[in-house]
Amino acid sequence: LINLRFKVFVTNPRDFVGIERSFLKIGKICGKQDLAEKKISEWEDSLYKIKRMSANLPKRRVAFVISWNPLMLAGEKTFLNEFLTALALENVASASKLRYPIFSREEILRANPQIIIYPRGSIGSPDDVLKLFPEWKGIEAVKENKIVAVNPDLFFRPGPRFVKALNVLYEKLNTR
Repeated sequence: LINLRFKVFVTNPRDFVGIERSFLKIGKICGKQDLAEKKISEWEDSLYKIKRMSANLPKRRVAFVISWNPLMLAGEKTFLNEFLTALALENVASASKLRYPIFSREEILRANPQIIIYPRGSIGSPDDVLKLFPEWKGIEAVKENKIVAVNPDLFFRPGPRFVKALNVLYEKLNTR
């Protein structure tokens, strides 16, 4: 495209700040900077509101599953962890130095998450977790039926729908 004299803009946001920065640059490129700034302000207001509402909720341990085989979780240095942080949740994979660490079944047993979040479509239903890992029947998330499917298109792509995804997750975790 560059050889054909097209202007090219590439973005690869890795966190909420990067999403905002990319959106603002796209707004400038399209001559819509004011609109982009307004939208970013709305996102920040929504983020602040969710953080404020979540601050008073009990701390809960969460495993954010990326893949079941291998059993991969979202680590601390991921934009997915930003969802957990905003909702005052404790990521069971936060001690890992890897962005997407692979856990053993036993490590999940020891971590005893109170909530398991996974991408919808990666397994048939939350009941399938026990088919995959029958030894997890004692995990709090399984006992309390706090196994939550999320739309991977909404959650796994860092972009302008970050705040929408955050609101969806807040509702799923706090209205069940």
